[in-house]
Amino acid sequence: MPELDALTTAIKARSLPDGGFALSGDTGFRVDATAWAVAALRTAEPGAPSLPPARARLASCQTAQGAVPFLPDTPDAIWPTPLAMFAWLGAPGFEGNLRSAQTYLLQTNGAHWPRKPDSPISHDPALRGWPWTLKTHSWIEPTALAILALAAAGSGGHPRVEEGRRMILDRQLPAGGWNYGNVMVYGQELLPNPECAGQALAALAGSCPPAEVSNSLDWLERQTPGLRTPFALSWAVLGLSAWGRRPDDASGLIARCLEMQEQLGPFETWHLALLLLAARAEGGLAKHLAAENPEVAHGAA
Repeated sequence: MPELDALTTAIKARSLPDGGFALSGDTGFRVDATAWAVAALRTAEPGAPSLPPARARLASCQTAQGAVPFLPDTPDAIWPTPLAMFAWLGAPGFEGNLRSAQTYLLQTNGAHWPRKPDSPISHDPALRGWPWTLKTHSWIEPTALAILALAAAGSGGHPRVEEGRRMILDRQLPAGGWNYGNVMVYGQELLPNPECAGQALAALAGSCPPAEVSNSLDWLERQTPGLRTPFALSWAVLGLSAWGRRPDDASGLIARCLEMQEQLGPFETWHLALLLLAARAEGGLAKHLAAENPEVAHGAA
């Protein structure tokens, strides 16, 4: 697949001399771009010289508590922590960073409360997932990323992870799919989007019967052929692949998405990385990540 070589080359071109990756060709270091770039390149080109300094740059961003915040002056924005875990999985010399981040996520909560009878929302706000930012409510994307990272690190059966999965199932829309994390507001069912549906399905794979998510799988399968943007397409392919429903023309969809750069300009690094992961992770992102951790890959989790 020539697109794999093109994606790998484009991501490597964003590597910075002092370690890490830029978000685009003319910007400085970004935590999220770096973590996704390493996660994608580690199997596409495991010997890439940019990987060890990128992991070290991520380690330099980790707090004493184990979190990896988005910026040093935004310590509550802890959502990149699972992304850093993706980058450290199976990497010699970074075992301590991985364990510290793992422990931190297992002990971290957002804001949760019992649902009141007159609440305008229908989901259970007491179920704990993970937030974008500390002291805020849990939402689908940070919860799905945390579950994927923790499962890959060996904590897939931890009660905290199991509760996160229940939270995701509780936020599933009756008609199928997920959005950022609301279901019904004042009696009105909200609309799904493909990226959140893909993330939720990726995180739930192997943990619940297919019948519990069949409407969502069917909905996402119908949406995927028409997707053009890298974020939505990547997660749609990864989510469906995790349930054995990978699109037959996944390579063609990814190639067509890459062609959109002629109109939109170069994609950001994390978008390129997600497309590369979608192209390579034929069994879904969870299996792809677990393969980077020998203990989990051999069933030690």
